[in-house]
Amino acid sequence: MSPLLPSNAIGGVTVTIPPEAVIYDGERVVVQWAQQGSAGEYRTETPITPGGREYKVPVEKVRYHVNRSLPVSYEVLEPGVDVPHPSQAYVLKVEVLSGMPTIQCDKVSGGKLSLQSIPNGGYANFTLGSWTLMSTDQFLTITVEGVGIDNKKLVIPVLTESLVPQVAPTIPAGRISKAALQGFKLNLALEVRVKVSFDNKQTWQTFPTLTPTLIA
Repeated sequence: MSPLLPSNAIGGVTVTIPPEAVIYDGERVVVQWAQQGSAGEYRTETPITPGGREYKVPVEKVRYHVNRSLPVSYEVLEPGVDVPHPSQAYVLKVEVLSGMPTIQCDKVSGGKLSLQSIPNGGYANFTLGSWTLMSTDQFLTITVEGVGIDNKKLVIPVLTESLVPQVAPTIPAGRISKAALQGFKLNLALEVRVKVSFDNKQTWQTFPTLTPTLIA
């Protein structure tokens, strides 16, 4: 198993057929990225350079597999032979992201979120910086968690499985009302939690948590 850093796959990846593989003139080579028929798979028989042994896998087929392992293989199709000659599958691990952004709030200053800074009927707004392999086919779930005025855990959903609205240096990431924040105990830390799914909500990657103290 070999690792692939997402930061090295911004432009996609290149699969190279090893030089020791015997391929005769007239035979076709098909590269298979991930299990055939599975979500996030890619299949191509078009090399980057005609007659070459390098095949491009687009970035959208790479980012689906963040924090996953997948098989990469190829098969040789001999003219007049129905059954292809498959290679041994190479297991590739796409690593977790690094340098993920911490969510920001326009009403947080000096590590504190002041209720007084929010007008009655108003909101605290969240934004999120960009990340490696960011895409509009990814999903965001954001919650604000803490201790409620009843001394029980309180979780307020901000975004639930929402599509990333755009690829930009900073994106809007929902909001929470002053009324909802008033349900938390004062002078304790809140946790603004962010999860992102790269694989159509099958798995979720955790981003850094914002932990402001709620004050009056």
